Amino acid sequence: MCFMRIDKKSMKNNNICFIIALLLILGCSKNESSCNFRIINQSGYDLNYIEISNNFDKIRCYDELKENDTLLKSLNFSKNLPMGDGNYVIKYANKSDDTITHSFGYYTNAKPSNKFAYQISINKDSIKVEEY
Repeated sequence: MCFMRIDKKSMKNNNICFIIALLLILGCSKNESSCNFRIINQSGYDLNYIEISNNFDKIRCYDELKENDTLLKSLNFSKNLPMGDGNYVIKYANKSDDTITHSFGYYTNAKPSNKFAYQISINKDSIKVEEY
């Protein structure tokens, strides 16, 4: 039998290289394909319809979102989404049943951007969107 002598220093260097390579592979292969939304109703009235879209996939909520309540939803990016950049759109019906539309955020290469969650506060006369 033939044995190869390996010193501790080269073994340590090989282990470090292996760990770095593994982290790079795992880090680059991370496939975030959804974006989370926290919707807070601070409008002063109940909301009957809310829709969030990336212009290809949609979340629709027909349940009433009571005043001061919070709704948590996740928008999955389908495999049909063309490679490219875009933004999100929220639509909701106000108490006069007028549809309000607001664009916000962005995604790139058909995947969510750096932040994977948004908090959307629907106020009486405005919408506040924050990444978190």
